[in-house]
Amino acid sequence: MYAIFESGGKQYKVAAGDVLRVEKLKGDAGSKVEIKQVLAVNNDKELRTGTPYLDAATVNATILGSGKGEKVIIFKFKAKKDYRRKQGHRQPYTEIEIESITLDGKVIAKKAKPKKETPKKTTEVASETEAEKAEDQPEKKTRRKKASDDQADDAAKKSKKNEATSLDDAAVEAEAFADDTVIEENKDGSVADVQADKAENEAEKEQAASGDNADEADAEINAATDEAADTSGEEAVADDVTIVEDSNDQSDVAESETESADAEETETASDDSTEAVDADSEDK
Repeated sequence: MYAIFESGGKQYKVAAGDVLRVEKLKGDAGSKVEIKQVLAVNNDKELRTGTPYLDAATVNATILGSGKGEKVIIFKFKAKKDYRRKQGHRQPYTEIEIESITLDGKVIAKKAKPKKETPKKTTEVASETEAEKAEDQPEKKTRRKKASDDQADDAAKKSKKNEATSLDDAAVEAEAFADDTVIEENKDGSVADVQADKAENEAEKEQAASGDNADEADAEINAATDEAADTSGEEAVADDVTIVEDSNDQSDVAESETESADAEETETASDDSTEAVDADSEDK
C-alpha cells in the first residue's frame, strides 16, 4: 500500500514507515503532521485518485528534525558590462517519518512497531537429586586433581626453561671465551703483521733512497759529459777561428807581396821608358 501526496510544490510516493525530506514545515521535532493534499492511494485492491485531491485520504507523519541542504552557488554574469554577482544558497528542509495512511476514516497502512528483543530464558532446574549431587562431588575432586596436575606441569615447564636458559648461558660464555681467545690470537698475529709491514716499509724506503742516489749519480755523470762536450765544442770553434785568422793573414801577406812585385815592375818599366827617351834624345 502506498500514497502519493503533494508538499511544497513537489509530489512524493510513500508507504508506511518511510523516512523522507520535504520542504520546510512548521513544527518542532517530535510533533505530529497531517497531510491532506493526497493525490492517490493504492490499498492493494484498487487505485483511487482525486480531482486533484482525495478528500477522504490523509497521510499522518512525525517530524524528526529540520536542517539545510547542500550549498548551491548562484552566479550571474553579463558580458562586456562588468557585471558579476555570486551568491550561495542552502535550501531548508524538514525530515519526516510516515506513521500511517488513512482512507475513508480507516487506517489502511500503519508503521510496524519495532520488535523488542526478548532475552532468552534459561531453564533452571528447581531441585537436584542426591544422586546428581553425589556425581558432582567426585567431579570437583577431579577438577582439583587436574589443577594440581596443571601446577606440576607448569613447575616442570619452568624447570625445563631454567635448564635451557642455564645451558644457553653456558654456551654464550663458552662462545665469549672462544671469541676472546680468537681476539688475542688475532692481536698477536696483528702485532707480527705490523712488525713485518714496518720492516717491508723500511726496506722499500732504503731501496728508494738507493735508487734516488743512483739517479743523482747518473745526473752528475750526464752533467759532466754535457760540460765536456760543451768545452770541446768551444775549443773546436776557437780552433776554427784561429785557422780562419791565419788564412786571412796569409792572404794579406800574399796580397802585399803581389802589390810590392807590381810596384817594382812598374818602377822597372818606368826606368826603362826614361832610358829609352834619353837614348832617343841623344840620337837626335
